[in-house]
Amino acid sequence: MSADPEPRSAATPPPLSPAPRSTDPPPQKTAVALHAYECPNCGGDAHWNPIKHTLVCSSCGSALPPPKQDNVTYKLKQRSLDEGLRDAPTEAELDREDDTKIAVACGNCHAVSYFNVGTAADRCQFCGSSAIVPYDALGDRERPQCVIPFQFNEFGARESARKWYRSQWLAPRKFRKAARMDVVHGMYLPFWNFDADARGRYADREGHTGEVSMRFDGVLICGAEDVPTDLLEKIEPFPADLLRTYDGEYIAGWTVARNRMALASAREYAHGRMQEKLLQAARKVQPSGKNSHNLRIAEARYANETYSQALLPVWLMSYTYYGKPFTLVVNGATGKAEGKSPKSWVKIAIIVVILGWIWLFFQDPETALKLPVWIGQGIWSLVSWPFRG
Repeated sequence: MSADPEPRSAATPPPLSPAPRSTDPPPQKTAVALHAYECPNCGGDAHWNPIKHTLVCSSCGSALPPPKQDNVTYKLKQRSLDEGLRDAPTEAELDREDDTKIAVACGNCHAVSYFNVGTAADRCQFCGSSAIVPYDALGDRERPQCVIPFQFNEFGARESARKWYRSQWLAPRKFRKAARMDVVHGMYLPFWNFDADARGRYADREGHTGEVSMRFDGVLICGAEDVPTDLLEKIEPFPADLLRTYDGEYIAGWTVARNRMALASAREYAHGRMQEKLLQAARKVQPSGKNSHNLRIAEARYANETYSQALLPVWLMSYTYYGKPFTLVVNGATGKAEGKSPKSWVKIAIIVVILGWIWLFFQDPETALKLPVWIGQGIWSLVSWPFRG
């Protein structure tokens, strides 16, 4: 389902400049939320429960029968990229919707809630009922064909965060105890999924060239706005065997982000990730030497390009450490966590000193072996100086 987590390459294009915005009042779309999933026992609203893998009533706790296709892995149906680009909206068309509010009439209490244009599902602001906007009402030409349901709840997400805390050995000593979790939000994010055959011509500064080719399956590009894409790449892969045909039951009670990235832009980002992999392959086939790190992909060609769209589960979390905010994301299917953490300059300094000593040892072993003795003598002189007669 996913390519290996790699940072986006230098070939990744910068975000397109937004088109000029109109000074007219923001437009508004109106939609009626899909009928909520009612409990057959009490009539309460049922939400998807990742522990029981079925809908569970939020009032009486009764579990509804699981979706019929819950045990059937979805077979990805990729579409030709050339065909999709002919029909896909442009970046400018998507940008014109940025200020649009979607008025959603709740099917339970009939109150009207207002969703941001980037949201396809959330809970009613008045009664808490699941409010899922039909994609027909959104007018999206591209829609998710499949979904990986959440596999664990908020408690499991927090446990993944605690494990991640313990793995941050460069963080300050008090990090695990002092970090305070502020926000834990489970969310379905829309991803473009690309497949392609790629061939790259590489070159170095001295003019040596060669070619490498690779088959790519499942290069993921997140289409949601305001999400840490660099961290999302690091929590891949998402298991393909957990894919299920898209069904509103899986997202009932959860927030669902809407895809706001044009297909053409997503393709360029996918090509950037593919070129990173081609460059890694080129460095492996290139004879080792001084020029291996100077390689670059001079030209890349792609064939048999296909794509699809899926909703994938992600826990978005934020925590503070002595007042400074940090971001953490957790794969809602595997529990893999990745985030940003504070660094201990003391630990970093110790590592630098050790690496420097190792380098010196290979350059001048005799001096390297004497260096700890000299440092010890200097420290002893400083400590004993006040006691000298």
